[in-house]
Amino acid sequence: MEADSTNVLLPANRAMAYLKLQRYKEAEEDCSKAIALDGTYSKAFARRGTARAALGLLKQAKEDFEEVLKLEPGNKQAFYEMKKIAIVRMWFHAHYGFCVNVLTPVVFVDKSLT
Repeated sequence: MEADSTNVLLPANRAMAYLKLQRYKEAEEDCSKAIALDGTYSKAFARRGTARAALGLLKQAKEDFEEVLKLEPGNKQAFYEMKKIAIVRMWFHAHYGFCVNVLTPVVFVDKSLT
């Protein structure tokens, strides 16, 4: 990326590689760099939304997918991802009486194994 710090494709494409490696924080950071270079590059918003959803940052992920839909009103992936976020939030509301904006991964340890 040092070769061309103004090329939006470099951080956006590296973010895609990070997504495939499940390195979501790095993907989010690279997408933010790409968006800073070009605030109309919808793929960077979509990838950042995917990374943020994987990190449990539902409110921020939803905002990214909303931005994708502003830039590309017919984007089916963004619409589908927004529906998934809405379903998760509705499930939490139905089961716990509140909506969540952040999901924290929870690890359950079977004490009988320790």
